[in-house]
Amino acid sequence: MASNRTFWSVVAFALALRAALLLGIGPNVKYALTADSPSYIQTAQNLRTHASFSRTGDVPELYRTPGYPVFLMPFLAGTSGLHYRAVQWAQALLNSLSAGLVYLAALYFWKRPKAALAAGVGLALDFVNAIHCSFMLTDILFVFLLAVVLLFLVRHSYVLAGLATALAAFVRPIGLYYPGFLVILLAGYAMSGKSPISRRQVLLFLIASTLPLALWMGRNHHLAGRWTFSTLQDANLYTVRAALVEMEKSHVSYEAALSKVQTSYAESADEQLPSQWSARYLITNWQAYTKLMAKDMVKFLTGNSMKVSAWAVLKDDHYDPSVIPVHSVDSPVTQAQDLISRHPLLGVGLVSYLLFLGLIYILAVLGMWVSVKQKGWGETLLIFSSIFYFVAVTLGADAQARYRLPIMPALLLFAGGGYARLESKDLSTEQMGERSR
Repeated sequence: MASNRTFWSVVAFALALRAALLLGIGPNVKYALTADSPSYIQTAQNLRTHASFSRTGDVPELYRTPGYPVFLMPFLAGTSGLHYRAVQWAQALLNSLSAGLVYLAALYFWKRPKAALAAGVGLALDFVNAIHCSFMLTDILFVFLLAVVLLFLVRHSYVLAGLATALAAFVRPIGLYYPGFLVILLAGYAMSGKSPISRRQVLLFLIASTLPLALWMGRNHHLAGRWTFSTLQDANLYTVRAALVEMEKSHVSYEAALSKVQTSYAESADEQLPSQWSARYLITNWQAYTKLMAKDMVKFLTGNSMKVSAWAVLKDDHYDPSVIPVHSVDSPVTQAQDLISRHPLLGVGLVSYLLFLGLIYILAVLGMWVSVKQKGWGETLLIFSSIFYFVAVTLGADAQARYRLPIMPALLLFAGGGYARLESKDLSTEQMGERSR
């Protein structure tokens, strides 16, 4: 079939681009590791060697979740450690398959080969996706699973979509509340009377998406006495945001702001969990928090990974992630100017990538409008759900380029529809819909 040939063509194109980038980075393990990588590798080693999900001895791991360590397990080589290069190539293949899945999802959703091709090629060309194939981080596996969720949603395979959302949460706990958000949308759509979704399908999605998460919480309670999916979720949702607001107010480093926040809730007169104290702090300082959210939106939309490229590809240790602060006090403009002064060619890459992103955003907005006209609000909101959810949980936690990756599959599906609308500019939206059928 032509669609199968195009699917593999998209995958091959994406893989060729990622292979060129990996060859440019080279096999040096130094350029595969970031601050988070050792914790994933250690838990994978303990899981394989001792059948225990922990980092140190028999102490159960509550911070990390098992999705990415399980992915790493086949690449462990006894006592000699991890085959880093094999993981990089596996992630390149996985990310290329993600581009193919986005192509299939767009083809099923729009019924337009050109829309589907534009969506798949868009993910293939996305530089931030490509560069993160080289790092021992969760992002590439997470994007793959969200592309799977997207495909199952457009095909109305809700049980499989539910299982995939649960698996995604096991890879990155930031996805913990996404199944619940989808359940609300699915239930509302089912009760609208304009939906092919039955209440039984909503119930099956609820069970498939939440039961695995509940079982893991039960495991944590049994082993550590805590009803939590991951202690990471509290840190990201509340404490980190409170520290960044303090950083915004006091103009100090992130480390100093975090220390001040931790001291403040430790000395608080009323006994509260850190997350409760941090939530109250954010409400009290809502103006500074709003300003932080606005800045984060800009960083979220324009993040480009050029600094990490200067380190990994051009071997400039000035941008070594272990050296530069995660939460910089410098503005994005100041950081870009510094990068361009050191590497003028990366300045060209930066401008080109920002133009690429700008085009994607414009096409995606157009595609959303077309989707509402053709498919209605219910179908459109289901696809838009991942964009809204991951923007909402990311903003205020110092958005980086890699944190935009989860929205890219759905964003590019919409962008493909926008491209097809422009390509068929002689047709009205209704005629385009008829032609797609």
